Amino acid sequence: MLIYATLGFAPTIWKNLNTLLQGKGALAQYIIYSLVGIIAFIYILFIKKERAISRYFLFLLFIGMSFIMLKLEKNPGEKIHLAEYAVLGVLLYNALKIDFDRFNPKLYIYGCLICFLAGALDEIIQWLLPNRFFTLHDIFVNGLSGIIALLMIRFNILASLPSLPIYSR
Repeated sequence: MLIYATLGFAPTIWKNLNTLLQGKGALAQYIIYSLVGIIAFIYILFIKKERAISRYFLFLLFIGMSFIMLKLEKNPGEKIHLAEYAVLGVLLYNALKIDFDRFNPKLYIYGCLICFLAGALDEIIQWLLPNRFFTLHDIFVNGLSGIIALLMIRFNILASLPSLPIYSR
């Protein structure tokens, strides 16, 4: 809802924020995203005391994917949507796990579809607003941000499972 509620005035907020930061708004976003990643890493290492290397590999893979997404989006104001859609992915997971087991692929398939539909609706609304634009690129980037969050959850769950023997005697 926050995504849609801010569509009409988000460019003004971004312009004022960027001016306040003396043109360093994009740098501030990278710093914020990096801090969130560092906090998540510290949580995994020291609070959860995770020792499985696979968890750290997956974490770094998804962090890398997130930074690639930041690079794909040229408009600094649109980069805020990346965080919003990642939060949407987490919220969808929590909502859909009520109806689906956390290992059921339908949970993630429906979550991914809803992320892309939300991104499409976002762009349709922007097309109707003055000074906003519809782009397929933004649908892709927004939807993919939510999907990355869902995949992080999915593979985090898989990494937490005990390894099963391939065969037994």
